[in-house]
Amino acid sequence: MRHLHAPGLQTAHQHNHTNGGHHHVHKQPERRRLAASMVLTGVTMLLELAGGIIANSLALVSDAAHMFTHLFALGTSLFAIILAARPAPIEKSFGFYRAEILAAFTNGLLLLAVTVYILYESVVRFLAPRPIAEMQMIVIALIGLAVNLVSAMLLAGVGKGDLNIRSAFLHMVGDTLSSIAVVGGALLIHFTGWLRVDPILSGIIALMIGIWSYRLLRDSANVLLESTPKHVSAAEIVETLRAHIPQIRGLHDIHVWEITGGMYTMTAHVAVDLHTTIEQMEDLRTRMESLVRQDFRIGHTAFQFESIDSCTQEEIATMSCCTDSPSQRDQPSCCCPPQDQAVADSRTDQHWIVGRVDTPGGQVPQVATRLTWPDRLGTVKVRLNIRRMHYAIEPGLYAVGTPTPHSPVLVSANYKLSFDRLRQELGGLDAWILVLDTKGINVWCAAGKGTFGTDEIVNRIETTGLAKVVSGRTLIVPQLGAPGVAAHHVKKRSGFRVAYGPVRARDLPAFLQAGMRTTTEMRRVRFDLADRLAVVPVEFVQWGRYAILAAACLLLLAGLNRGGYSWQLVMTDGARAALLVLLSLLAGGVLAPLLLPWLPGRAFSIKGAVVGLILACCVIASGWLPTDGTAGKLEIAAWILIMPAIAAFLAMNYTGASTYTSLSGVRREMRFAVPAQIVAATVGLGLWMTARFV
Repeated sequence: MRHLHAPGLQTAHQHNHTNGGHHHVHKQPERRRLAASMVLTGVTMLLELAGGIIANSLALVSDAAHMFTHLFALGTSLFAIILAARPAPIEKSFGFYRAEILAAFTNGLLLLAVTVYILYESVVRFLAPRPIAEMQMIVIALIGLAVNLVSAMLLAGVGKGDLNIRSAFLHMVGDTLSSIAVVGGALLIHFTGWLRVDPILSGIIALMIGIWSYRLLRDSANVLLESTPKHVSAAEIVETLRAHIPQIRGLHDIHVWEITGGMYTMTAHVAVDLHTTIEQMEDLRTRMESLVRQDFRIGHTAFQFESIDSCTQEEIATMSCCTDSPSQRDQPSCCCPPQDQAVADSRTDQHWIVGRVDTPGGQVPQVATRLTWPDRLGTVKVRLNIRRMHYAIEPGLYAVGTPTPHSPVLVSANYKLSFDRLRQELGGLDAWILVLDTKGINVWCAAGKGTFGTDEIVNRIETTGLAKVVSGRTLIVPQLGAPGVAAHHVKKRSGFRVAYGPVRARDLPAFLQAGMRTTTEMRRVRFDLADRLAVVPVEFVQWGRYAILAAACLLLLAGLNRGGYSWQLVMTDGARAALLVLLSLLAGGVLAPLLLPWLPGRAFSIKGAVVGLILACCVIASGWLPTDGTAGKLEIAAWILIMPAIAAFLAMNYTGASTYTSLSGVRREMRFAVPAQIVAATVGLGLWMTARFV
């Protein structure tokens, strides 16, 4: 192997300064909102500190200490943003972006110190309770809650992917939750006189702060240590690049790291054939940059190309590399494999491959059109969310029946469930299936994510040698894949025309028989009861484990009461609470999807909340919940908040399985739905716990 250092090669080894790389902006929205949050937090911190001393409440004092760390966090975050906006001096090639990470790391250390202090003081107060002025505690905590909500809302829409802004936002969210807990604790003390609630709440707040500070320290330390980002795998990068760019002979010395939140850098040595020209290397570099930016969000790259001196000069002079000549097509060469090897890869051990079809471009695997029990078992496992993200096949070209060069070419995803549904409907037909690398997800989702798209179609045409296999130049693309495909670009870059087929695979025989013409019914996107029911098990199983965990926690917490701990309450109140959580899972994970078209509201979260509220009202009307006294009223109010919150969250997550909304619509919904769900669930849990001691 030898390095190429021709002067013109610098264009093949230059840095990429796209918007996916350095974010050269001064973050004016963040600066203004951080400054506003600092003022609000500082005033409230002083109020809580004074109020905590007057009311003798450790929870208020700890919350004030927590807010002091928030004030420091906001100040360091604002300072880091101002510093990072300064022009980069020559001795700091990346500028001051790491100042933001240093600020986040410092915030994490301070949070840990505060956690230790609050835990210590909580133990002391628990062993020797002190009297508390709960009314002053309630008023001051409510003021702090209002300020924290405003501050959190100011920071919620900015700085996404920025560790520094994220640290400040987490501070605000943490203080909002702690303020809610303090209000609930003050109410509990007022109604029960149980003074140990104050140190218990303080300890819970401290543990919550400790968990967040650990995660913040871990993430910022990983950036400072230049660890590989969590979403990146060097092996996956190599696999992706070599799958999409066959001219790459190898990659080594791969380094990927993070400069600051969302700003990723990569360097690598790229091995290419000896005969590769500088212009070809420049083209390879452009394609590599596009792939790593699209698939791995890496915006700053530096590739050094190396030639592999694996051919002798005599071989280079006498061998036509990757020739189209029939007499030399099957001869292996130093710069490319035999043509049949390029098409007939390692796809030999699959039970659904029943033979091979010889073509001018090599052998193509022939697939069965009848599903067997392993296929059906795989479908059941996927429906139950068992290794769903790994249910994929190798991309490439496949044959159905005994196709000829004139047979139609159908494009599909490498999600095996999609592939199985397609081949199942092609019994008795002769066709080619061009399977794209969609990372194991279905056509519709892959089109939205960009993996079922123009670049992948063009690349798969090249790597499979499709132009040598078929004489026609038409690809039949499923209609649900249209958002990711620019037909005119495919035509320009590959010579193949794109024809959009029907929505459902079962309409393909009629579509082909009609001369590739679709009817209105074939183009109609449906999401009927059967479709919704098919997806329900996936979502139900995915969130069921968390619901069971939550139910188990409430089961045990129900034993707490003014007299200590009661196993009888665990068996009665705890069992009831656990069952209500599971009913909420049923409401949001099953009933909301099944009743989707008939529920009011456009947002799925609203539809889920409606089902949860109706179910809560049915539970109350049945007399299952206690209604006597203050405790009964608190428990009824708690479940009116908790059940719709759980159902709304589950229904909102079901959005990704439907064809009803767009990605932008989901994001808009989450901006208002997630905070509302958190507040409702937290307040409801606080009311439920208060009812234990009334």
